[in-house]
Amino acid sequence: MSNQASFAIPPLQDLPPEADRFEDWPHPRETLHCFGHEREEQILLDAFTSGNMHHAWIFSGPEGIGKATQAYRIARYIMADRSAGEAAGPDAVMSDPASATNRQIAGLSHPGIMTVRRVWNEKTKKLSAVIPVDEVRRIKSILQHTSANGSWRIIIVDRADDLNISAANALLKSLEEPPEKSLFLLISSDPGRLLPTIRSRCRILEFSRLDRAALEKAASTLTAAESADLQAGADPRLLDLAEGRVRRYLSLATGDGVKYYDMLLDLLSAMPAFDENKLFKLSDELAAPNALPSFEIFYDLYFSLLARIIRARATGEGLLADEQDRCGRLIDDSTLAHWAGLWETVAAEKAEVNRLNLDRKSFVLETFHRMRTLIRCAA
Repeated sequence: MSNQASFAIPPLQDLPPEADRFEDWPHPRETLHCFGHEREEQILLDAFTSGNMHHAWIFSGPEGIGKATQAYRIARYIMADRSAGEAAGPDAVMSDPASATNRQIAGLSHPGIMTVRRVWNEKTKKLSAVIPVDEVRRIKSILQHTSANGSWRIIIVDRADDLNISAANALLKSLEEPPEKSLFLLISSDPGRLLPTIRSRCRILEFSRLDRAALEKAASTLTAAESADLQAGADPRLLDLAEGRVRRYLSLATGDGVKYYDMLLDLLSAMPAFDENKLFKLSDELAAPNALPSFEIFYDLYFSLLARIIRARATGEGLLADEQDRCGRLIDDSTLAHWAGLWETVAAEKAEVNRLNLDRKSFVLETFHRMRTLIRCAA
């Protein structure tokens, strides 16, 4: 990670697994720059510098586009030591990985910032499935400290979608009557799942997917620092397949995403008479004991491609290069609703496969046989 200091703070060593860290890439609290989202950042800066900072925000938008990175970025700016010259501007705050504020935040030791998230259980060696209520109850202590010394206290909930009902109600109590200089930043990919009473107490700041230029800059910077080979071998199609999400780009780039995309296109373009041997080979590969990441990547690509095909049939646009000729004919107007239903059915069953650790090979085979049946019935 030779170039990492130019955009990220060196991570702590020997950390337990973190729910909000993506593999070995820099964590949002370690990342010095946020690519894109200039509009959102300016809204936050204007609110803070004008003295009209709302006490609670929901950062809403697709997963992996930089919402948490922006949350830590504004937190650094608010918490910067002005007397030490750390806060000439947001970029000045972000530029020095050795500054005291940056080191404290990266090291999880800043007294004014608390992150609420799913927790690692040392006994079971697993992350909790939800954010437990005990995690949210810790907020009370940091807010009490706020009223004692008058400094800012920032609570970052990443992700608020993971709150169980007890934890959500406990958070609501903290949101109702917070002390002065308290700031809640709730990261959410699906704010509709949050309690209406939580949403009503927050200002919602919507983050959009990155445009191609911002995504390309982010991907180039990250992969150059992590791996020259990864950057040199990057397939240009990754920028389209990532759909404006940095995390998805990294996942596809490091997990044979292009290979699985080509396999998926190959199978779909032959529908309904696809090569059974190719399907069995794919299902065997995705069902291997250590192939869960590949399974997730493949189905991420599958759902995205199916959604593009459905959208293209409904609106006439949305397919990527080569997809129109190879997959555009799969759906006609009479079966559009059936394909949308198939998407929902496969998504629900995949969740069950993951939750109950069911046989992945059978699920892959069933996915494609269902599509073939749908096509044949419509013929």
